[in-house]
Amino acid sequence: MIIGLNGMDFSNGNLGCSALAYSLIDSLKKQFDEKKISVKYIIFCFNYVEEEKKILCESLNINSDDVQCIEIKIKEIKKLIRTIKYIKKCDFIIDMSGGDSFSDIYGIKRMIRESFYKLLFIKYKIPLILGPQTYGPYNSRISRLLAKKILKKATLVFSRDKKSSELIYSISNINAIDTTDLAFRLPYKKEEKLKRKSIGINISALMWNEGFNGKNQFKLNVDYKCYIHEIVMYIKQNIDSDIYLISHVNAIGIEDDYTLCKELSEKYNLILAPKFKTPIEAKTFISKMDLLIGSRMHATIAAFSSGVPTIALAYSKKFEGLYRSINYNYYVDAKKSSTYEAINITKEFIKTMDKIKKDLDIAMRIVKERIIVYDKKIDEFIEIIR
Repeated sequence: MIIGLNGMDFSNGNLGCSALAYSLIDSLKKQFDEKKISVKYIIFCFNYVEEEKKILCESLNINSDDVQCIEIKIKEIKKLIRTIKYIKKCDFIIDMSGGDSFSDIYGIKRMIRESFYKLLFIKYKIPLILGPQTYGPYNSRISRLLAKKILKKATLVFSRDKKSSELIYSISNINAIDTTDLAFRLPYKKEEKLKRKSIGINISALMWNEGFNGKNQFKLNVDYKCYIHEIVMYIKQNIDSDIYLISHVNAIGIEDDYTLCKELSEKYNLILAPKFKTPIEAKTFISKMDLLIGSRMHATIAAFSSGVPTIALAYSKKFEGLYRSINYNYYVDAKKSSTYEAINITKEFIKTMDKIKKDLDIAMRIVKERIIVYDKKIDEFIEIIR
């Protein structure tokens, strides 16, 4: 079988997007190995580095020849024609939209771009599976129209949170399949904890720089720079621990977490975590923390799913939707809380790490149940199209 994968670039420096690709391919490999079906993957991506494809295949024990990457560009007609050629080869396509980009939260241009390829898959009658992701917000009329059309034409629609499922139904009358984020199942190496108590702070350069436009794009109520300063100082003054600054996006410019973490580690005399090449490396390192306070959702998922007490600072509804769906309430809404409230809520959470760990273990059981739902639906679908 030939499976197309879209919306999970693993060469763009965003380890959250990479985590989706690694987790999805790893889960599909296990399912197809069990069924003794040979598979080839065609990954449609905006950025592609051959070396990173090799790393992905080696990490997941997949033959590199079974993975083909097709670089897609709307404005380059030759690449678009080539993309269509490879779309037609697919038995079905799983589209992840980067986890949260089937939305106009990052601007209408990204929503149109994400929708364009989904509409191509539909046009050429390739079964389209919308993988577990966040849907919306759809603030503009064109976004709602595009979403409605695509949702109605998709073969399967998975949602990673209840809020998204409710939104899907409200605009399309489609009952989404409630699951959760596939990155919860991302593999990693289980290593011993560090010798000293260690607290990781995952910093988002995107929040630090107030979005892509630098004008509080996400309409945050929290002063992020003040929040980070106060949390760092609180930990330094009250907890005998090492503090690690952890990046999860290694990009250029506004989104570059690593460079920002390096600057802040020097400013506050903190430990700078390595610049990770893969989401597996990042999760392996994060798993050694005693607590993670995170602003990138997939960094918090890496911590949570490796048993590390996790406090998330949310800049969009995807955090609340995901964590509330699994009855895990240790997140701070940066859009609703004031800076003062966010700081104090985080401090109170820090004081209750043992309780967080117990609640995390309970929530992880829900995660596993929801992942089973996803696997069963994919199994059923594969049997139908064989």
